[in-house]
Amino acid sequence: MESKDRAVQKWLSQLERSGHDASEIEEKVSLVEQFARFVGAAPSEIVDRCLSNGGVVIKERKKVEKSIEEFAGGDVAKANVIRSFMIHNGIRMIAPKPPWL
Repeated sequence: MESKDRAVQKWLSQLERSGHDASEIEEKVSLVEQFARFVGAAPSEIVDRCLSNGGVVIKERKKVEKSIEEFAGGDVAKANVIRSFMIHNGIRMIAPKPPWL
């Protein structure tokens, strides 16, 4: 799977080292690209908005977390792919608390 986006490349290399197969990686990258279109920014831009001076901008991270939930529409696996992308690019993501807890 090829992508010119810097943040996607970083994530891809980590997925490949973890032993994910090519079809699984392609599916995950496609989801990240769909999410990027959903929020109207390139994947690297989404990451960059959340980082400043080596730290995470909480306000921006929370916006991304909300966008992930809207994009996934209750599909936890879909949301987790986007969270994985963000985490592997240095942004700790917090999943919403399930209603049954």
